[in-house]
Parts: sequence; structure tokens; C-alpha cells
Amino acid sequence: MFSSSLGKTLWNQKSFRYIWASQTAQAVGSILMTIIVMVDVFKETNSVFGSGLVLALSSFGSVLGGAMASFAIQRLDLLQTAAWSTWFRAVCALCIGLCQTLGLPSYMIYMLLFLQSFVGSWYSPAQLGLLYQAIKKRDYVAASGSIVTVNQFVQAAGWGLGGYLTVLAQTHTLTLFTAGLFFVSGLLIKLPDLKTAVIPRQKTRTQSVWRTVYRKKTVLLLTMMDMSEGLANAVWTSAVLLAFTKEVLNKGEAWWGFINAGYFLGAILGGILAVLFSNQLKKRLGLMIVLGSVSMGITTLLFAYSSNPLLSVILCIMMGPLYQVRDVSQTVILQDTLTDEERAPVTAAKNTILTAWSVLTIAIMGALADLIGIQSVFIAAAVLYAGTAAVTFFVRDVRTYSQSARQIER
Repeated sequence: MFSSSLGKTLWNQKSFRYIWASQTAQAVGSILMTIIVMVDVFKETNSVFGSGLVLALSSFGSVLGGAMASFAIQRLDLLQTAAWSTWFRAVCALCIGLCQTLGLPSYMIYMLLFLQSFVGSWYSPAQLGLLYQAIKKRDYVAASGSIVTVNQFVQAAGWGLGGYLTVLAQTHTLTLFTAGLFFVSGLLIKLPDLKTAVIPRQKTRTQSVWRTVYRKKTVLLLTMMDMSEGLANAVWTSAVLLAFTKEVLNKGEAWWGFINAGYFLGAILGGILAVLFSNQLKKRLGLMIVLGSVSMGITTLLFAYSSNPLLSVILCIMMGPLYQVRDVSQTVILQDTLTDEERAPVTAAKNTILTAWSVLTIAIMGALADLIGIQSVFIAAAVLYAGTAAVTFFVRDVRTYSQSARQIER
């Protein structure tokens, strides 16, 4: 049965369940914290710029924190790093709540938010390092699919329910709840009983982590693919989608919301499929990357020429499954390529590059939309997806990559 691996070798493992639960609490806390601060700043200042600054500072903090983590995390205990970075976020959340209660200036909240994002960026590479030490290689696909599913679900539900919660509950109550989520996340990540060492003891110079990114052919190619598709993915940001909804579809904010929800629904479905069909997927990891990029290119091109809002929603739902399977495949190949010592620092370095790049891609696509038109931007994105698929197809090592029976044994 396709679910046998999932039921017997993954969810029966306490260590995986603890790490998965910690990631879930962390993800919910992160998005709630962003929403709470954005809403509070807007209420206090009535400034769209001030509210938007929340996301900018969070991204900037994550970039700087990730850059430092890529160097320092090689020498640290991954369990302690993941737990204490989360507990620090809990303390920052409590301080933000105190600032809100006392009516302190917004710049103090901005500073605390920046610190929270800076330290919080250490959690992801440490958590991934622990995750892939806690499970066997044959469970990499199912584990990655599970993480993708929860992240997409939190994104889909968080932005919808988060705003609603700010109406139902007082700000300081929500902030206290968010701090509790971070605290619980830190407790959960400490519970896995890992028999293997959780301290990556890198004997080479710290700077070697950046050499690993560009000297390992597979790591470099995957990073470049992410950058190419990251630029294409910028067309799916809220501002560009809103412009498309109004200018091309001639519809309002309601259909804009349906389109956003459609993509997240497809993404959740893709994560579930990756978990359910993990045994079949791991035999065709490279091919699924190619197919995911091709499908994204075709559906984006159809979306660009669509004038029917319902068809646009359906296309967004269709984009999700194969593209999420592609993301899972790419994550598994990356983690499979790296050693236990390389995994956490290289992940941190790669995240730093992509986070910084994502900030630029939004500006690039926004400028292009003004210059060549909103529909032309989606056509350009479709070309980028197709180009990534073509490059991947012609790199045989990636196209034919699979987890053989020999590879999945620990």
C-alpha cells in the first residue's frame, strides 16, 4: 500500500511527531505575530507604509540572522539552538505585548520584531538538521511532504483567521497566546531522543559553508533554480494578483481572495499527495521537478490569458499539487546530497540567499508590471518556469535522480 511507509516508519516515530508539532506551533506563532503587529500598527498610525514596514523588517531580520546562522550553527548544539531561538521569540512576543498595552512608540515594537525575526531565523536550519537525523532516508519524502502541508495550511488559514481573531480578541491576549505557542514549540523540539550527535562538528573553516553552496554542483543548481523560479513566483504576491484581478478580470477584492485561496488549496493537496505517494515519488524525484516546473509554466500562461475569474481560480488550484510535489522533491534531493555536518549550515546559507532575493524579486516584478503591463508579467513568469524545466531536463544528474534501495538504508 502507498501509505505503509507513512504509517509504519514515520508517524510511529516519537521524534518525528515532536519535531513536526514544534514546527507547526512555530509556523502558527510566526504568522499570528506578523498579523497582530501589522493590525496594531495600522490602528495606531493609520499608515499603510507603517504597516507594510512590519513585513520589510521581518524579512531584513531573517536575512541578517540567516547569514550569521550559516556561519555559527556549525559549532552549536542543534537542539539547544532550535529551542532557545524559539524561547527568545516568546520573550520578544511578551515584550511586544507589553509595549502595546502601555502604548509605547511603534519604533520599539519594530525593534523587537526585528530581533525576533533575526533570532527566529536560526530555528529553521536547526530544525531541519534535527529532522533528517531523526528519520531514515526512506522517509525523507513523506517527512518533507508533511512539513510542506502544515506550512501551506497555516499560510492559508492564518491570514484568513488571523485578521478575524484580531477583531474577536484583545491585542495583548493574542500576543500572550502567540508567546505561548513559541514556548511550547521550544519544549517540543527538546523532546526527541536522538541517539546520533546533534552537534555538527565542522573541522574545516567556517567560510567553507559558502564554498559548499557553489562547489557542489547539485546544491548550486538547486539554488539557481530556486532563484529563477523565485523571480517567477513574485507574480503571485498579493499586490500583483490584486492588479491582475482588477485590470484583467475586471473583478474586485472578493475574487482576489478566491484566487489566493485557490492556490493555497492546491498547495495543501500537493503536500498531502507527496505524503501518500512517497514510495512512488522517491523513485522519480528528478523527473517530478521537471514536470512541476512544466506544469507551472503551462498553467501560468493559461492564467495570463484567462478572462474568466472562475477559470482563474481553477487554474490556481491546479498549480498547487505538482508544484508542491516539485518542492518536496527538490528539498529531498538537497538534504540527500548533504552530510549531517553540512545540512544545517548549508540550509541556513541557502535560506539567506533566497530570502534576500525574494525581497528584490517583488520590486523587480512590480516595476515590470508598471513597465510592460500586468498580463505581460505573467507571460514572462511562464517563460521563466519553462526555462527552469528545460535546464533541469538537460542536467542528467538531476533529471534522473532517485532514491535507490542502497541510498535509503541508514
